[in-house]
Amino acid sequence: DVLITLGAGALRDAVATAEDYPVDGARWLSSFVEDAILLRHAHQERGTSTGWRAVDALYTVAPGELTVMTGVPGSGKSEWLDALMINLAQFDGWTFAIYSPENQPGEQHFVKLAQKYLRKPYWPGPTTPMTDNEIRAFGSWAGDRFLFFDPERPTLETIIGLARGFVFRKGIRGLVIDPWNRLDHSRPAGVTLTEYVRDFLAQLSAFAKRNDVHVWLTAHPKKMEVVGGVPSVPTAYDISDSAHFFNMADNIIVVNRNKSDETSPVDIILQKVRFQRVGRIGTAQLFYDRVTGRYREVV
Repeated sequence: DVLITLGAGALRDAVATAEDYPVDGARWLSSFVEDAILLRHAHQERGTSTGWRAVDALYTVAPGELTVMTGVPGSGKSEWLDALMINLAQFDGWTFAIYSPENQPGEQHFVKLAQKYLRKPYWPGPTTPMTDNEIRAFGSWAGDRFLFFDPERPTLETIIGLARGFVFRKGIRGLVIDPWNRLDHSRPAGVTLTEYVRDFLAQLSAFAKRNDVHVWLTAHPKKMEVVGGVPSVPTAYDISDSAHFFNMADNIIVVNRNKSDETSPVDIILQKVRFQRVGRIGTAQLFYDRVTGRYREVV
């Protein structure tokens, strides 16, 4: 048609300047030039502050990433994650979808979050507890910032499906799955456990990237060796079921607390940080207040 309508010269020009037909899922390196420049100039972003200077030096919260958290039982993984959510909601307006069956019933989780926000205990004791009006005020503030999932069959597909809906409806920015072993992990026939974990984490990571959501997944380690009455500090390679927890996560955090000495600080250990702009590996220390469940800087 070009030859007949416009002539041989126009046809030669059309062939010489033709662009490749776009293939879904494939991009030439040259297409990233402007994105790379934006990455450098757009606020020099490291991610959102955690609310603790010591932790920010090692880890900030970037959208589209998967953070795996571990620690021996009683180390405070869930407590620290709750405190992090309160900080992100309070100081940067984050909203969260949460699957946390170990914190059920829901009012129990409400209490833990309220203590961290109000900086007061819930129950009467030596320290003046929060009042009913303060509880109501917290509920009013937190009411549309924390969404709890409790599906009848908690598969990964169910959790992701629910979360995706609320990303579009309510602008959810964080998804918490706490812990891994309380999900329904029915494997298809012929799929090994290692293959299942790999595919699970790949789906979770893809969900985070496609929806610009940060995902936290807590997972218990295997039983650790005890030296001098103190369990060894686990790594993501010690998480039961697969080494893929370390391989596929963007960030690995280990929460480690010396339960025999409540006055000692809690170690927040960054064992893996995929991108330099987000942070680096190392250990930050925070003091834990058992009365309110809050964490404060070691100064």
